[in-house]
Amino acid sequence: MLMLVLGMGLIALIGFIAYQHRVRVVNDALATLVDPYHVELQSIDFEKLGVARVKGVTLTPKFVDREFPLAYLEEVLITYDFDTIRHSGKLKSISIEKPTVHLDEKMFEAFTAPDPDKASEEPSPQFDLEILSRFTDSFDAREGRLILDLPWHPPVTTDWEFHSGPIQFDDKGLLVTPLELDLRDLRFGERGEAGHIDRFFVKTRVNRNFSHIEVDDLLIEKPEIAFTPAWLSPVKKAAASSSIQEGQVDDPTGLNQKTETESSPFVLVFNRAKINEADLSVLGFDKEAGRGLVPDLKLSGALDLADIALRNGKWSSRDEISLDLKHLFVGAGDEAVFEGRPIHLSADSLQDLIENQRIKTLEVGEATITVSDKSLSQFKSDKSESNSESNAEPSPAGIGSVSIEKGTFVMKDFAPGGKEMPEVQTGFSGE
Repeated sequence: MLMLVLGMGLIALIGFIAYQHRVRVVNDALATLVDPYHVELQSIDFEKLGVARVKGVTLTPKFVDREFPLAYLEEVLITYDFDTIRHSGKLKSISIEKPTVHLDEKMFEAFTAPDPDKASEEPSPQFDLEILSRFTDSFDAREGRLILDLPWHPPVTTDWEFHSGPIQFDDKGLLVTPLELDLRDLRFGERGEAGHIDRFFVKTRVNRNFSHIEVDDLLIEKPEIAFTPAWLSPVKKAAASSSIQEGQVDDPTGLNQKTETESSPFVLVFNRAKINEADLSVLGFDKEAGRGLVPDLKLSGALDLADIALRNGKWSSRDEISLDLKHLFVGAGDEAVFEGRPIHLSADSLQDLIENQRIKTLEVGEATITVSDKSLSQFKSDKSESNSESNAEPSPAGIGSVSIEKGTFVMKDFAPGGKEMPEVQTGFSGE
């Protein structure tokens, strides 16, 4: 997203410089930069010295068979200083109004395809954020619209805005001024039937090659997402078998590819992460029609975390963490093995929760436990799988303390090994 947005700004910027100076070297630079695109500009207006307004910028890739453009920029406002341009080639600021971007599978594959002019064994150069530094003050995109039509998830549409200060790095190698991305009315599916998020806002500082990301603030408002088998696209076996070597894992996004130049471990730090009024579910993975077997899960609640990190593939937190849920359902269809509300869970640390599966405290207001063939149907596994797991070392998993104010236990329609068990229903509570 960042590279695409800045690329659009750069096309408008070089077009402006070429128009203003009409020198051969800049025209050559313009031709090189926009070579993959058909570029149309409605107008360029020099309102006053140091300000230029470019209207109606349309970008249509030459290398993709498409009838509609990759992007349309309603307006680009550029501020500049001639001395700065002369010495560094940089503008003061770039502001894009109402950019509309449409990215589909053909476009994605075209952008991520290897350069046929380069030897296949030659490693790709490592990305350097510094190459996008073409302004001294700020880069902004306002009132944008993004449409993603990619096969590995439902269609996504969202309104978006973006802000960047100057590309300068501190003594830790991170950006001095955070990047800000604000997505609103984020919809999954043609009509939002697969999910919706009111707002996704992130303020983050990164290093030159994005191997170190420090999120100062992450806010997700009202995520309502139902993850179902419809999210998963059919595997393209023919293409995969011809392009993937034995022992490698297919990655349709191309984001996990590594080069010989990548030596620094990936670090992701969240100084603050907050999710408000979440309503999430995983449904329909019942092993029918080749689907995987996963229990149905529904939860609603909120999450507020600080100082958590992913280093060397392991999550950690500085302090104790907690989770508050209004409602939790685990089972199959309309029958829950466990259903509770409200629920408070705490752990000594994120690493203790993930690696050791240890919960410090679990407090439940009302809970219902139902044991039946139906409620357990999406938990069953093959005997070969259970036998292999029985040889594993004992896990330190467990719960330090449990408190249930009002509980109900039900056993019905339960026939393990074909033997029908009597129906049982009883209430319970305690710690």
